[in-house]
Amino acid sequence: MDMVQATAVNELSVVSSTAFPLNIYFNGIFYEKFRGTGVLVGTRTGSTGFVKSARGAVVFPGVDCIEFVELDPLLHVGFITIQAPIILPSDTLITIKPAQEYVQNTNCPRVYADGNLLNPNFCIGEINIQAKSTNAEFLLPNDHNGFIKKLQSTFIKG
Repeated sequence: MDMVQATAVNELSVVSSTAFPLNIYFNGIFYEKFRGTGVLVGTRTGSTGFVKSARGAVVFPGVDCIEFVELDPLLHVGFITIQAPIILPSDTLITIKPAQEYVQNTNCPRVYADGNLLNPNFCIGEINIQAKSTNAEFLLPNDHNGFIKKLQSTFIKG
């Protein structure tokens, strides 16, 4: 497949209908062989959406990071993972590769950026994910008080 570059404001996800094995690297260092339905890399702005729904952390304004979340990890004595979100510095390069090249596999993962399909058949190659430094202005609370009020009104009842 030709190289595709995409920008995501909220998250990039790699999802499969089966426990597809993926090798995960942080800054070129092997982190884990993941088996589960997928992985999710989210930004601070995406932390209250899909990332939160996947049991990731909500990230406050001003925190410069990206978040790595495992989606439904396989729980087996031979495939133990951390089973918790990882908060990484925003300059971390995350690389995701199929553990093997599955050219004829019908259950290959799909790759999405902010819910938009980028690759319907991620069986070979690799994905490199890194935050982009930007000066984008969002219509979101940027102070802690406003952010807490937004969290309360959106997610907390009672």
